[in-house]
Amino acid sequence: MTPSTIFVGRRGSKAWSNAMGLGGFQEIEIPRKPIPLGVRGFKSLPLHYLNRSIKQRCCKMGITNENLIEKAKKVAKLHKASKEVRIGDVGCALITDKNNVYVGASIHACCGVGFCAEHSAIAGMVTNREYRLKKIVAVSDDGTVLPPCGRCRELMYQINESNWNTEIILGKNNVVRLKDLLPNPWQKRL
Repeated sequence: MTPSTIFVGRRGSKAWSNAMGLGGFQEIEIPRKPIPLGVRGFKSLPLHYLNRSIKQRCCKMGITNENLIEKAKKVAKLHKASKEVRIGDVGCALITDKNNVYVGASIHACCGVGFCAEHSAIAGMVTNREYRLKKIVAVSDDGTVLPPCGRCRELMYQINESNWNTEIILGKNNVVRLKDLLPNPWQKRL
């Protein structure tokens, strides 16, 4: 291995820091061997950076329900992080009111800790300071489109009350609104 110069910002490479609008680079020498490229030519990038690149491509093309289902299917790839943790039983894709797409995977641990794929995708969305959903879909690792559980429905509504009109995709040609799945939110009684 020969050392090569890399630029490190607050979180990673110079390209990442430039894309995120960060400054403060350090130039350091480290031994580096070539690494095989992964998905979309990147070996390992922070999740919100991948979400940002997905957002840029999706804004240029129309997102259909079928496209969103396919994006969720790509994330729903079951694998085990350890004996106790399963990741990707369910994948989720959502589109915001700004036409940005976020994806997420479920995480299940034997001790009861974990979260749904919808929570994962919504976490990516709110990390980028977006709070309004247009559409959302969850797909199991066998390709079955699933409705969100009660906890996910409640989270969607609590993130922003205008999400009441979010389209929940239940199939290629089957869409309902969140208000149909969460007809009497407790917040409206206070």
